[in-house]
Amino acid sequence: MFRDVVERIGAEVSGRLAFQELKAVHEIDRWFTFSAFAESAAHIAARWQHCGLEQVEVESFAADGRSKAGSWTMPLAWDARDAVLTIEEPVHLAGTVIARYRETPSSLAMWSGPTPEEGVVADLVWIEDADRSRSYARRDVKGRIVFTSTRPVFMKGQASARGALGVVSDFVPHPPELQDENFWMNAWSDNPGGWGLHAGDSRIFGFNISPRKGAWLRELIRAHGRVRVRAVVDTSLYEGSIPTATAVIRGATPDEEVLILGHAFEQGANDNSSGVAVMLEAARVLSKLIAAGELPRPQRSIRFLAVSECYSTFAYCEKHADRMRSTLAALCVDSVAHRQDLCRAGLGVHHPPDANASFTSAFSERLAEWIFTPWRPTHHWKMLPYVTTDNVVADPMIGPPTMLLTAFPSDLYWHTTGDTPEKVDVDALEKVAQFAASYLYVIADAGSLHALYFGGLAAARAKSRLAAATARALEQCTSAQPDFPAAQQGVLYRAQVGAAEVESVRSMLTHRQVHSIAGELAEMAGELIDAGAKSVALLEKILCGCGVGLEGPAMSVRSRRLVSRAERLVPIRKYIGTMAYDSVDAEKLSRHPDMRWDEAVTAALFWCDGRRTLDEVLKLAGGELTRDLTALVEEFDFLAAEGLIEMRESS
Repeated sequence: MFRDVVERIGAEVSGRLAFQELKAVHEIDRWFTFSAFAESAAHIAARWQHCGLEQVEVESFAADGRSKAGSWTMPLAWDARDAVLTIEEPVHLAGTVIARYRETPSSLAMWSGPTPEEGVVADLVWIEDADRSRSYARRDVKGRIVFTSTRPVFMKGQASARGALGVVSDFVPHPPELQDENFWMNAWSDNPGGWGLHAGDSRIFGFNISPRKGAWLRELIRAHGRVRVRAVVDTSLYEGSIPTATAVIRGATPDEEVLILGHAFEQGANDNSSGVAVMLEAARVLSKLIAAGELPRPQRSIRFLAVSECYSTFAYCEKHADRMRSTLAALCVDSVAHRQDLCRAGLGVHHPPDANASFTSAFSERLAEWIFTPWRPTHHWKMLPYVTTDNVVADPMIGPPTMLLTAFPSDLYWHTTGDTPEKVDVDALEKVAQFAASYLYVIADAGSLHALYFGGLAAARAKSRLAAATARALEQCTSAQPDFPAAQQGVLYRAQVGAAEVESVRSMLTHRQVHSIAGELAEMAGELIDAGAKSVALLEKILCGCGVGLEGPAMSVRSRRLVSRAERLVPIRKYIGTMAYDSVDAEKLSRHPDMRWDEAVTAALFWCDGRRTLDEVLKLAGGELTRDLTALVEEFDFLAAEGLIEMRESS
């Protein structure tokens, strides 16, 4: 139905122009200071202005270490002028540079605190597993610098609490392959599950070095018994702001929007200058084709949004809550154009959370089949479940169902000095820009005829997924540990989500338009529900014929107690987005790690609508993740005790 639009956009889109945009953004963002962020946002806004977009604006949100966006505490602003780490002893190596920010920006941990102008001189103390308290037994780090291979954010609080002046780490995600790269440490909270630096966090510094350089330093310590270094860090922490750039291609009915967003302000070419470049190129192409009359002005406006990952996303959504509720659908682009041969990652096309099930999943799958597969059959892409980044705007408490394009599994060079423009596939950048522009325009211009097409596409995909779920249930029930009740629940759940995806097309229509196709939508959704029931009946018949019992495993006493409690409680959300434990006392975090990235807690929260019991919520989230989530009752009790959610008795 939309092939002509996709092909017209494909004829105009340019990987070469997108790559030029990528390099310009990367040259600014690789310094990752808040001053650079302001420059980057102004640059992005100017590029949109140049393309003819309207309502171009750079908004600012507090970066003061205290303000809240959702449950997240906004970080302090930070700037770095230079930082250098040199050898003092052994004396024959005095002055040898270990790391310098102006040469390799990622050698300095973001939010590193300053030293005196002359710097500090201190011993390096090697500590393996520096995130564990027992590793510090009989090790005095006060007034010294901890040297470790542990990822710094997970041990910074441990080291600073014991009086360490700073941290040197040779951590990288894949040491054997990345011997000469160093990690970009962009999380500097004292909370091991936290992120940005808060007002109350310690102000120690951190340096990141390569594994090869780390091995050299460890050999120096072994050979000489003592290595002293000088750290000179010229940085500032202050109450500032985080920018967010936005612009619009105006639609015929501008009160409704389709959104594309992605985070800027990170050091990598793929993560995420590639996402920003896709937004810039999609804006150029659509604006040009609409202005030339080659594409009609769409019914809905198309908004472009460059954010600071999650922090300004939440702040923007709180400020523009009405706008987000009027957004029909969204697309998030994050690390999308890596050279798959070098980076050892494919392209993930992640659907929205099931709590916000949408036809956009089926449409995106079809669009990817049209664009990626014929272009390069070896280009690996895959439909995948929801994971959290700025696609968190798909939280039903915020608004639009949101697709996410991102590398999966993580790019080999993720958050390292290896994430450079040379790792970018220019042709892939072009194809992702074509996907993005096509997705935005088609949904922005869709009417009742298109809605029926989207509904049929969603129904066809849902039937396929239901068949796969039934096959998995059959395999599980004929295994050594059969559990028919769980299998039955899983199959019925998949049918219900499929029906919801079909019905979601109602959101794009007026009441009159919905009425005109209501019968067809109801029929397609009803067929899926019936198919689920028939699949369960067939599964039951097969299992009985195989002599497999239909009862589930006995529930433990603890599980029965938790389920009984969950049936009596209704969780009420207080914050949008994923749940951060920034307000939780530090001593409690060892027992309750921060859950802002936890898929189970996030899935459960998204199902909380203020009416469902906790038992219903956990069953739905368990269906989404295909595992039992009964144990989360205790985590929800903790959330309630900390004032992060409310819990009322079910009526």
